[in-house]
Amino acid sequence: MTFMRMAGRDRAWIGRRHIMLAGPAEMPDVTAVRVAAEQLFTMKPDHRLFRRLDPSSTKWIPTSAGDIRRHCVATIVPMDDPDQDDLAGHIERLYTSAVPTLPFQIYVGRRYAALSMAHCLGDGWLSTNAFPALLRAGLDGDPPVALTGDETALPLARALIRFYGRDPRRLLATVRDARSSPPKSAAPARTGRMPAAAAGNAPSRPADAAPAVVARRSPGSTLADIRSWRDAHAPDSTSAAVLFAAARVAFDRCGLGPPAGAGVFTLIDNRRFLPADATVAGNFAVGLHMAPVNPVDPVAISRTLRQTVTSGRSLATLCLIAVRGYRQRLPAASLPTDAHSPAHPCLVLNHLGRVPRFEQLSWIGGSAGGDPGPDAPQVYSASTPGGSDVISVKFVELRGAVSVTATFHPSSFPRSAVAAAIDLLCAGPLDLLTDPGRTVTGPSSVSGTNR
Repeated sequence: MTFMRMAGRDRAWIGRRHIMLAGPAEMPDVTAVRVAAEQLFTMKPDHRLFRRLDPSSTKWIPTSAGDIRRHCVATIVPMDDPDQDDLAGHIERLYTSAVPTLPFQIYVGRRYAALSMAHCLGDGWLSTNAFPALLRAGLDGDPPVALTGDETALPLARALIRFYGRDPRRLLATVRDARSSPPKSAAPARTGRMPAAAAGNAPSRPADAAPAVVARRSPGSTLADIRSWRDAHAPDSTSAAVLFAAARVAFDRCGLGPPAGAGVFTLIDNRRFLPADATVAGNFAVGLHMAPVNPVDPVAISRTLRQTVTSGRSLATLCLIAVRGYRQRLPAASLPTDAHSPAHPCLVLNHLGRVPRFEQLSWIGGSAGGDPGPDAPQVYSASTPGGSDVISVKFVELRGAVSVTATFHPSSFPRSAVAAAIDLLCAGPLDLLTDPGRTVTGPSSVSGTNR
């Protein structure tokens, strides 16, 4: 049997799973998606989608031409559409039903489709490109030519040469930035153990087997409102920074704010250090800790994020993760077997931005920029939290609205409190920034869907 070595930067994500849910939209027949996948195999048999996990979890088993039909039947399956008021519950069930040896599965319904992908196969770049591209190819009956490009060889080495080779003085900037940052580990390398200070005298209890999920969609005018407010009040910031600041306020109000000065983790995509035409389908983003002077000020967040990116710390961190992955087999980063209470939340914020390939799907309702109705387009993205103290929040921009997904350890944080924070965030992110001081206690009083 032929094996392929797993890159060290992919091994860091062993045991983690990424799930996306999109709809309501016109979806292809499951057979049509399988045909599109087989066409992709004919054009590019070495594509990452045609791999299986070796039981050791450190090697890939490539799919042969004789097995491609069986592979597509196993990985592309039909599903019943979820109830619109239980989309988050549907994502949770996909976590529990995942097949460990299959790096991905695409579930196709009439109005909804989902992707369940082992994170060691790739990061958000792969899921936001391959998943909708196969759906679109199934609808059109055309081969998914967009997925046939060759991956850039030795991308990490190329990024290092391109960034540090052009100006070796950047090495000093990286060291200075690392020394000035609090001693926090990168998000992919988190082991799921509670910090010693938090776990010291806290009682433990059995942990749930799968993460809990809260999913919400903001009004269709949200992005336009954020851009107008940003231009008027925080021109040196970004829409992502506005959402990050509002998220911190929302969690603070609901009693889930990180300790003072704790900052947040955010994911930085190192593809920015490669030429625009480079393709990296594997994991190339890392989670870095940021401690802006004011965690509820979009300008301060943007400034800290720019400093972090320009220092090259994310690139250096990826190197450390890759080396560690090659030197030893990392433990599976699944949910821990026990949870400590109370746990101080560690917020991990990930802004996926616009998702152009999803925009090309045939959405059923909810005109761009309009108010959300029962058929409002939604794309939710959830990843296994890296530890019992982590609340992972992802933002996806689609047709003027923001789809927000929170994933967390259900034994560490009450679902009602997390739901209340996400409700506040989606209902009025700008209201949170104009009045950041008020505190909300008790369960969420906001009526919403998706649990």
